[in-house]
Amino acid sequence: MIALLATLAFLTPASAQNVPTFEAFSQDPAITDADISPNGRWLAVVQRASVDGERFLRIYDAKNLSKGHLRTLGGRNIEVSGVTWANNDTLVVNFIQQVNDGPNTFQIGKVATINRTSGGFNEIPKIQFDRKTLGSDAELLQQQAGASVISNLPHDPEHIIISYTADFTRGSGGFRPVRYVGKVNLKSGRVVPTFRGDTRYGGYRVDQDGNVRLAGTTDPATGDAVSVARASGSEEWIEIGRSGAGTSSTSQQFAVLGFSSVDDPNELLVVSNHESDTSGIYTFDIPSRRYKELLFRHPRYDAGSVRFVRDPKNLKQTYITGFTYTGRGGEVVWIDDFEKQFHEQLKQVLTDRVSSVWSQSRDGNVRVIQATGEKYPRAFYLYTPDDGIQLIGESMPQLRPEQLAERKYIRYKARDGYEIPAYVTIPNGTPPFPTVNMPHGGPTARDTGGFDLWAQVLASRGYAVIQPQFRVSTGFGREHLEAGFSEWGKLQQDDIDDAMKFMVDAGIADEDRLAIFGWSYGGYASAMGIMRDNHPYKCAIPSAGVYDLPRFRAWLFQGGGGSLARRYRDTVEGLNPLDYVSKVDVPVLIIHGTNDERVPIIHSDLLNSALKREGKDVEYLKLKDANHFFGTIFYRHWMEMFPTMVRFLDEDCGLKP
Repeated sequence: MIALLATLAFLTPASAQNVPTFEAFSQDPAITDADISPNGRWLAVVQRASVDGERFLRIYDAKNLSKGHLRTLGGRNIEVSGVTWANNDTLVVNFIQQVNDGPNTFQIGKVATINRTSGGFNEIPKIQFDRKTLGSDAELLQQQAGASVISNLPHDPEHIIISYTADFTRGSGGFRPVRYVGKVNLKSGRVVPTFRGDTRYGGYRVDQDGNVRLAGTTDPATGDAVSVARASGSEEWIEIGRSGAGTSSTSQQFAVLGFSSVDDPNELLVVSNHESDTSGIYTFDIPSRRYKELLFRHPRYDAGSVRFVRDPKNLKQTYITGFTYTGRGGEVVWIDDFEKQFHEQLKQVLTDRVSSVWSQSRDGNVRVIQATGEKYPRAFYLYTPDDGIQLIGESMPQLRPEQLAERKYIRYKARDGYEIPAYVTIPNGTPPFPTVNMPHGGPTARDTGGFDLWAQVLASRGYAVIQPQFRVSTGFGREHLEAGFSEWGKLQQDDIDDAMKFMVDAGIADEDRLAIFGWSYGGYASAMGIMRDNHPYKCAIPSAGVYDLPRFRAWLFQGGGGSLARRYRDTVEGLNPLDYVSKVDVPVLIIHGTNDERVPIIHSDLLNSALKREGKDVEYLKLKDANHFFGTIFYRHWMEMFPTMVRFLDEDCGLKP
């Protein structure tokens, strides 16, 4: 079924070296999206031409990739972020536009259509708010006026459905933008509003016919994420489920995957753990608010989503081909024989990688494949029955697999005997190695399998890395999650520190050369790790972390951090790092972005000042204009961060391999 063709890369990989450069790790992704046209003939690719350049769109002939691109689209202050073919001649492009408004500079997410042959560019909708009428509110509205596509209407190649801001309300809650849903004619660009949003809700979703049927909100009293729906033919919103934390919610986890079938317009596919420790995938009836059938559940891990194919004879209908779950990463339980065989043969070509179908033609014969692995950063491939697999492009083309380290999924026992999952990255060489403990952010989050940037940077410099999935990590069932609630610096920290005992006992780590580094919650854990009695660490790199817990809790209860943070705000309880700075007895490197909106930089300012007052050995790196998340931290930031971290570990901590 699948053959391997000589690979083609748009950016030529650098020649292999024993140790990758920091530049190779720091580059912004060279390719971020690829989509095949419905007829399987045209390939649209979002890529960069340099390590820190803007993203642009290129169109290729899928029958002759070696011919090169046919058209390049993009412009000054316009960065393409994603692309989808609406039909064989029209592309729907998501882009980010930088707006310079006097002393203010901000970015707006927008949508446009582009004609494949003429290159005609049509922004939709084109809304400009009048400053004379609205005053200072005009700028706020303009910043939030971005549009997003919520349905490509596969059965209707002439239209798409978008969500956009076109109005606002004022009340006791202050200024609030109003989202609309509209149907767009792809030829004319005309938008016909079909739905005016209720300011109570957001995240509107439509059914197979384009009718607004799903939305969400946050319960201000509990922080729960609430899912609402409308029965077919009804305009009344009803609550169908909620995700909460430590509340009396119907279900700890509830998420809508989409509509199940055109035969029953009121049947949904949902993920829920209302009757078990791990979440499962169910069919769900909107009017009765009842679960109908359990389709899939894993005994150890939470269910993720469904894989499906669209019926080429009835484009409104989809069929489930498999189920995913949050295990090591990338696992799929296939229930469709063809898809199972296809992916098994794909593994024989793309060895040591997890692959998925990113895009495909209407008939399913031409496919864009996304693949990643421990030694393989994200890459895109084109599959055709005639030519097999061709490489479209790699996100980090200067990194070669032989330069990178093995990353394994293991379990270790915490001090109370409980098993903790973890990822271990082992550098080339002979153990024991200097080792970095790298707890993830969140903390209601988790690490996943595949390529890990920070772990590979450290391993390339001779450091082993362990990433513990301590209690409160998501994906491992409700018991594992809830056991860590309100245990900041306590049970959570026990699990994290016990990872180092495992590494030493396994002969991987040198017990005299141990460090801890983390970002966000991982920054908090890195600070607390060196504030405990008899800790094992020779130094710490707390980054973008919470160090004033009362301040952070107050911010969460005032509505900060978005719906996910508010949902778990009642679980944010434990030890406050600023109360324990006198216990620090090792060098500390603090890192934080100056524009961090999730954890304001005041936290690192306070920690730095407190350590200095106590006469501790502290260094402080501020990443100018960096925010909190991947995608807001760029090449220039990594090029500051990576060399500083390695120099600190090698020299200031004395851990050099």
